[in-house]
Amino acid sequence: MKDKVGYIKTAKRTYPICFNLNVLEEIQDTYGSLTAWGEIVESKEKDSINIKDLKKGLMIMINEAIDMENDNLPVEERKELVNEKQVGRIISEVGFEETTKIIMGLTKESTDTEDSSKNV
Repeated sequence: MKDKVGYIKTAKRTYPICFNLNVLEEIQDTYGSLTAWGEIVESKEKDSINIKDLKKGLMIMINEAIDMENDNLPVEERKELVNEKQVGRIISEVGFEETTKIIMGLTKESTDTEDSSKNV
């Protein structure tokens, strides 16, 4: 697994989004596996997208990325974490399809394994 950071942009702000071991652990604790969560979030039918689970997953990813950025900032410059209502507004502005595309792309990049022969 590789730590990957990307960004999701709204008209007023750019939010960092991360997929790493901490995010994976929280998703596994909640949904049992990354695959189970991905199937819930990546539904091909817009009417069957589970909004609560999409919001929760994105919130976990944004907050982990903010937390990582905050590690390198003085206390007075640290950013606040986002809540589920704020994440709902982000998804509304960006759109379900684009949000899902960003999340799944970042997740795939992070979990794709390179040629295992390089590590032997």
